[in-house]
Amino acid sequence: MNLVLRSLAVLLVGSLSFLALPSLPAGAAPSGPPIRIGGTLALTGPLGTTAIAHKIAADIWSSRPAA
Repeated sequence: MNLVLRSLAVLLVGSLSFLALPSLPAGAAPSGPPIRIGGTLALTGPLGTTAIAHKIAADIWSSRPAA
């Protein structure tokens, strides 16, 4: 029961924080150099199989054009 309440609280806070974000104009142009996003992945060892899935997802995400 406690886990269900905690999950609902996290969902509620996440939803409210999303609604509180200011919206940007649809035609907003970039105002500087691109932001580089990086991370570390264990491609070998016990976490290697999980990290490969994350790497594939990141590659797919990075190949999509910016909206």
